[in-house]
Amino acid sequence: MYVFTSNDFTGDLKECNEGDLKWVDKKEITKLNTWEGDKIFIEKLQNDDRFFTVKFEYDGEKLLRYELKEY
Repeated sequence: MYVFTSNDFTGDLKECNEGDLKWVDKKEITKLNTWEGDKIFIEKLQNDDRFFTVKFEYDGEKLLRYELKEY
């Protein structure tokens, strides 16, 4: 999965087969039902502007470990 951010996007979301896409206010994102690993990179996106990669290892829905690298 790749996550990109933008502070000046304009346009409309396009339909896809990955779910119902919608814009979510940054203040509301932590209230969403997300995977455990999502909480890690969402917090990083909200608190830092450094480029990073993160690798998650799951067993089913349980997060076993992750590796975060900052550049």
